[in-house]
Amino acid sequence: MNYVVFMLCVFSIFILLSVAATAIFFLWLRRLWRRTRPDQFVRRRLIVAVGLAAIVLPFVGMKIWERNFVLARVPEPLEVAEIEYRLEESWGVGFMPGDNETGFVVYRLTDTSADWARQQGSKLKDMLSGGQGVWHATPVDDRSDEAALGRWHPYDDDPDMMSVELPERHPPTISEYLGKYGFDISIKDGRDGEADKAIQSTGSFYSYGTGGSITIVDPGRGKVFFPLCGVISRIDGGVPSLPSSSSRAGPHNNRDGHQLYHSPDDDDPQLRPAASRRRPEHSPVAPPQRRPTSWRGCSNLLML
Repeated sequence: MNYVVFMLCVFSIFILLSVAATAIFFLWLRRLWRRTRPDQFVRRRLIVAVGLAAIVLPFVGMKIWERNFVLARVPEPLEVAEIEYRLEESWGVGFMPGDNETGFVVYRLTDTSADWARQQGSKLKDMLSGGQGVWHATPVDDRSDEAALGRWHPYDDDPDMMSVELPERHPPTISEYLGKYGFDISIKDGRDGEADKAIQSTGSFYSYGTGGSITIVDPGRGKVFFPLCGVISRIDGGVPSLPSSSSRAGPHNNRDGHQLYHSPDDDDPQLRPAASRRRPEHSPVAPPQRRPTSWRGCSNLLML
């Protein structure tokens, strides 16, 4: 509780200081404007330009940072041509224990990167960032043990918690995975269908990340899928585990903020994010060099 109060105080002080600095800046511009004469067109236009830049640049800078953050989820050396679809929603403040986040992102790879990925075949999982042991070939392992069942079929033993009735032994789906904590999102029709086909059939590769995220590389379609379903865990150092079938949280008892779960994948050292492991130094085929993110694809910037 003390941490929550402290963070709220820090956040409030930051907001007040930002508002005060903005007010002082525009009062200064107003003072400069009043000192200019009506015939000083160049100076007045410069003042207006500075004011507009002060409004627009922070927004543009935030969008560029957000885009780079989203693109960083794609494993190297794959290169993204565009973000085809993105939907991410959060519940709570965003940084407090118990806050939830659910999302689904679809990346389309460049033709060169997709062709290279297809040429690697089964060796691709050893050439993506992270290397051996991090990437697994599809179809996904959804029933080998209790952890797999809890990850992909969280409510099989409690059908009342499911929004749609499913057969007793049904294949894993992205929608079921994203709804395991009761925080569903409305994905556009067909967008998660491609990801379902990727995780249910052979030819693709997947890797578990922290916070309940999964990165799915589909060379056949030339796409990368990124479903995310996680809950911020406690701040006191404890690591809450995934609830058992008898106490698993649902949409009715999870939105009150008292169920503080996180993804069970975070506890497994073998399921660390791909970026935290090194690729093998020797690769049989040289991957295409990944160019740094630039201004290309600015049309997608406003989508974020």
